[in-house]
Amino acid sequence: MRFQPDSDKLIDREEAIETLKPVAEIIKSSGKSLTILGTTATYGELDSCIDLSQRRANVVRKLLVSLGVKSEIRCLGIGYLESSLKVPDVDSKGNLIESAAKQNRAVYVYYSDSSIASEIRGIAKSYAP
Repeated sequence: MRFQPDSDKLIDREEAIETLKPVAEIIKSSGKSLTILGTTATYGELDSCIDLSQRRANVVRKLLVSLGVKSEIRCLGIGYLESSLKVPDVDSKGNLIESAAKQNRAVYVYYSDSSIASEIRGIAKSYAP
């Protein structure tokens, strides 16, 4: 799904719903709790990026709930904090590498008992603005 630049507004809500339908079916059949993670490119103030990534994760949560997902869902935004998901998106001079930055502007859905969800919870917990 795609968001408008620097926003938590979806470019195409219906497209996002179609993308999430099969995900919602898998989640409903598993009954497991979820962690939805938002990330951003390495651009701007970290606190603003964390807020934006959190808001985008919340949008995905609302869509999954609208599709009938009843699992416990935790949303976390980590902006551009380092994680195993982060693609290096800044060159040695501090310039943003747009092709890599696009990969970091993402929302991920994981089962809460997965190792990556555990890693992200630790990263979010250790960050104190």
